[in-house]
Amino acid sequence: MINTLNAYHNIDSMSTTELAGYKIGAVSRITGIGSETLRAWERRYAAVVPSRTESGDRQYSRDDVAKLLLLKTLVDNGISIGTIASLSLNELKEHVEVNVSNQHHYDIDSPKTQKFTDVECSVALFGDGFPLRILDGLEEVQGINIVGSYESFQEYNERLDQNQQINVVIIEKPTINNDIHDEINKILEVTGAWHVIVIYGFANQEQIEQLQSTQVSVIRSAVD
Repeated sequence: MINTLNAYHNIDSMSTTELAGYKIGAVSRITGIGSETLRAWERRYAAVVPSRTESGDRQYSRDDVAKLLLLKTLVDNGISIGTIASLSLNELKEHVEVNVSNQHHYDIDSPKTQKFTDVECSVALFGDGFPLRILDGLEEVQGINIVGSYESFQEYNERLDQNQQINVVIIEKPTINNDIHDEINKILEVTGAWHVIVIYGFANQEQIEQLQSTQVSVIRSAVD
């Protein structure tokens, strides 16, 4: 959180022209928020509404980037994007500073075994028999909230709840094929999730390397 505050202050000290007009790829690298998540935050929550170039590309301002940095910090600490997306820069900064202050108090005065905060991760499961196997062992796991299990992305679309917060999507695939890239991009865009985990049975090394990214993890079955 302190690093994010420093980044916020660095942005705040720049001239308007230094950050104005950044495209979505650059903003994703600056903030650590995936491009699909940025689009989902814009579409579902109007967290920021970038201007558009003549060719239709998103163009983020200095204030847009500053706000996204603060939003990312708070969301990473368990606060739902839907509850803070409409806050102003000053309001978000106050929220972050309170969290940083609390964390600093913990670092100095609290036993190292004490948790600073309980962060709940909202997870959606995509697969056939896989969700049932996962649900069977989750009762003793703290901090994970299964918000839904679906046999396919099509089923999720049919049951879509716009107010439902999803942090992570876990997909089981018997084999990885060329269609999975488009499926993952759609999942990230529609759900607004931070990360997708693909659990697979069979795939070659090239397919795995192509899938792995800051927003996608690929793990071979069987998984505990």
